[in-house]
Amino acid sequence: MKPVPKLKSCPVKLPVLSGPSQVLLLFGLAFAIPIFAVERWNAPESAAQAKNPVTSSSDNIAKGRKLYSDRCADCHGKKGGGDGGGGADLERKPTDLTATSVQTQSDGVLFWKISEGRRPMPAYGRKLSEEQRWQVIHFLRSLPPRNKP
Repeated sequence: MKPVPKLKSCPVKLPVLSGPSQVLLLFGLAFAIPIFAVERWNAPESAAQAKNPVTSSSDNIAKGRKLYSDRCADCHGKKGGGDGGGGADLERKPTDLTATSVQTQSDGVLFWKISEGRRPMPAYGRKLSEEQRWQVIHFLRSLPPRNKP
């Protein structure tokens, strides 16, 4: 049987994290992971089935545009692209409301999301009447799509 040659030790010493360094690394990862994780925002099935009871008309779209301008455009942008100045420093960027992934959602899903909100977006269930929330949806449907996912 041949003798096994001894391995030479590696001349490069790698730092071992311990104490405060280890705590800081773990603390940093705990905050970084949620920021980079993409969370799906799913409405309940019952919300998906809800139909918009407000008639789509130029008057209701105009009212929805005004509400959007007053309440949403600061973060979602004037044209709904998610590029408003108020959303620039948010950890979760505002959604591009012209994206196909938004425009293909049912009116009921959009109504639920506007009503419930999700941080940092406020819930508008108590801030806007049901009619106003449906009018905002009519306005969102009037935005030109950008064919983004």
